[in-house]
Amino acid sequence: MGEDVVKVFLGVLAGAVSWEVFGVTHALIDFIYYSQFQLHTSTSLNMLENCLKTFHQHKEVFIHLGIREHFNIPKLHTILHYINAIHALGSTDGYNSESPEHLLIDNFAKEAY
Repeated sequence: MGEDVVKVFLGVLAGAVSWEVFGVTHALIDFIYYSQFQLHTSTSLNMLENCLKTFHQHKEVFIHLGIREHFNIPKLHTILHYINAIHALGSTDGYNSESPEHLLIDNFAKEAY
């Protein structure tokens, strides 16, 4: 989801959904923003963890409303590892797949063709 969309997402939801849906969505969006910090402190990592806990504690509202059937989504599983990854590798702002993807396209896809 593009950053521009995320910026207005809560404004669109405010008043249109229940407070439970709004709170879960708010927690997930806050998680996205906290995870993009260039520098983390113990406070920011605690906030990141709290957002993740809030989301997982209340995400069932989407199943009860019939919006989702399950949450077996690889990206949702991946975010469980963010805090440990930040401790081990530093902030996530340096995680970028453009270079490997560009090499794959140029060197392997075009060469094979």
